[in-house]
Amino acid sequence: MERFSTLFYLSFSRRERAGILGLIALIILAWFLPDLFPETEPPEITKADTSLNRFAPSLPTRFGNETVVAREMEKVETRVFAFDPNTLSPAGWKDLGLKEKTIQTILKFREKGGRFYTPEDLGRIYGLGPGKYEELRPWVRIPKKPDTEKPTGAFKPYQQERTRSSLSILGINSADTSAWIALPGIGSKLASRIIAYREKLGGFYSIAQLREVYGISDSVFQKIQPRLQAEPALLQKMDVNTVTEKDLGTHPYFRGKLATLLPAYRQQHGAFKNLEALKKIPVVTDDIFQKISPYLKL
Repeated sequence: MERFSTLFYLSFSRRERAGILGLIALIILAWFLPDLFPETEPPEITKADTSLNRFAPSLPTRFGNETVVAREMEKVETRVFAFDPNTLSPAGWKDLGLKEKTIQTILKFREKGGRFYTPEDLGRIYGLGPGKYEELRPWVRIPKKPDTEKPTGAFKPYQQERTRSSLSILGINSADTSAWIALPGIGSKLASRIIAYREKLGGFYSIAQLREVYGISDSVFQKIQPRLQAEPALLQKMDVNTVTEKDLGTHPYFRGKLATLLPAYRQQHGAFKNLEALKKIPVVTDDIFQKISPYLKL
């Protein structure tokens, strides 16, 4: 040991000896470190730990013909059960987990004569998300009525008879968004487009004008046409002798050259004595006259 100590001091410089001794001290410290700081067991996580339980996913549990769904981050439970959307009470919609605003939309839709004919009609309700619709769709039960069942024979006579006798008829100038959504092939976006275009025109004088709305295909138009009714008495008309270029420029049928030429012609030739005089304006053909005259008055 004495010989080793002598060799240690003779073979290494003072700085090297200090480094070696420091390294040895660190090794010894690391060896005994676990004994100085004993391990502590992690706290047990129980069901009462709501700070973790609130992140658990929703898990449906079946009881007979009902399903109880535990909502994430909510302590309330909602039931999913077989229901008829045409007769379900507000309390029933609430039990299904619908928001109050969505429930009011459904109730207003039914109060105005709207009806659900297929489970898919429920998916057109504004405010009902795709996830909620997919959850409720298998539980929709709409009883068939005798007058809505398809008889034997060709489809076309049945369709005309059924729509006229058992389905509600919509006035194209008075129907609101909910009423339009009740029609087959019409969703909330398309219903909003119809009403927006109707307001720009000042009303529809013909059912055929709906073809001009972006998004209404020929197949959709053929489905909804039997359930529509024209309401020309509700048209908003402009006085041909006082209307301004600015007012005409906002109307889909007058914007462009006609909005400028009509007031200019009136200023040059005097007030119009009848609507037929509009045909003297160079751009007003017979087709254009038939299109614009319902929106003008003397």
